[in-house]
Amino acid sequence: MKLIKVILSIILAFALLWVIVAFFSPATISVKESIVIDNSASTVFSQVNNFSNWTNWSEWSRKDSSMIISYSTPSKGVNATQTWKSEEEGDGSQKIIESVAFEKIRIQVNISGWGENYSSWEFEELDEFETRVTWVFEDSPINFFFRPLGFSITNSIQEDYKKGLENLKYYCENEKQQNKKIIPTIITSDTIYYIGKHIECTFDEISTQMGMAYGELINICSKNKWTVVDMPFSINYDMKDGLYVFDAAFKIEEKVNAPYGFVAGTIPAGETVTVSHYGMYENLPASYKVIETWIKENGYTKKGNSYEVYVTDPGSEPDSSKWETQLFYPVVKKDNSAILN
Repeated sequence: MKLIKVILSIILAFALLWVIVAFFSPATISVKESIVIDNSASTVFSQVNNFSNWTNWSEWSRKDSSMIISYSTPSKGVNATQTWKSEEEGDGSQKIIESVAFEKIRIQVNISGWGENYSSWEFEELDEFETRVTWVFEDSPINFFFRPLGFSITNSIQEDYKKGLENLKYYCENEKQQNKKIIPTIITSDTIYYIGKHIECTFDEISTQMGMAYGELINICSKNKWTVVDMPFSINYDMKDGLYVFDAAFKIEEKVNAPYGFVAGTIPAGETVTVSHYGMYENLPASYKVIETWIKENGYTKKGNSYEVYVTDPGSEPDSSKWETQLFYPVVKKDNSAILN
C-alpha cells in the first residue's frame, strides 16, 4: 500500500509540475528564419511557388526518402496543393492561399494530429541577383496541456526551416542556368508581321492562357492559309491592375487583317538587343533585367515593346534547363531618340 501511495504521490507531483510549466510556457508556436540568396527574386520565388519543386530543397522530403508525395494540377500558384504520407514525418497537406509574383506567398498547412496552421514567405530583392528570403511559421495556438512541449516543437521547426533555406540557397545558386552570366548582343532585326491573341491574366495563369491561345492561332492560320515562319512568340506590354498583359503570337509571311477576337500587327525592322535564356519561364524576369542593365550602360533607350521567341518545345524536351527562350528589346541610341520621336 505504501508503494502505491509513493507512486501516486510521484505521479501527482509530476502532473502538478507539468501544469505549472504549461502555465508559464508560450501559448503559441512561431518561427521566423531568413537567408540571403545570390540569385534573382523570380528564380527563388519559382522554387517555392511550385510544390513540385520542393523536393529540390525541402528538408522534410530529404529526411524520409520513402515519403509519398502527390500534387494538384497545376502544382503552382493559388489553390495548388501538396499532400504527403510519411511514417517518419507524419501525414499532412498544404495549399497556397496567396501568391504575389516575386514578392510573397502564404500557405495553409494541415498536419495530421495538429490541425490547421499557416506559413508565409517574403522575397526582397536587395540587388539584381541578391534576394533576402524570409520564411515564417505563423503564430499557432497550442493546447494547454501540450505547452511544455512547445519549446521542443519550436526548435524542431526552426531547425527544419534553417536547413530548408540553406538547401534552397544552395540549389538556386548552383542551377545550370545562371542568368547573370549571359551577355546581351545587339542585332539589326527584320520587319516582323504577326497574328496574335491578346491576353491579360495573373502570373500563375500565363502557361494555361498561352496554351489555349496558341491552339486558337494554329486553327486560324490553317483556316486562312497563312504561313507561319518561325517558332511561337509573345509581345509584352506594361502590367494592368496587377495583371500580365501580352500577345501570344505567330510570325507570318505578310501583313493581314485580324479576324474578330485576334490581333495583327507589325514590329518594325531596327536595332534590337537580344539574349538567349536557358531554363524555366518563371526565371525570365532575371534575364530581362540583364538586358535592361545593358541598355542603360551602353547609351541606348527602349523603342517599343519587348518580345520573346520560344525556341524549345517543352513537350519534347523534359529537361527545363535546356529550354531556350530568345529575348528581344528594340532600342535606339539616346543621341538619336529625339529625332526619331
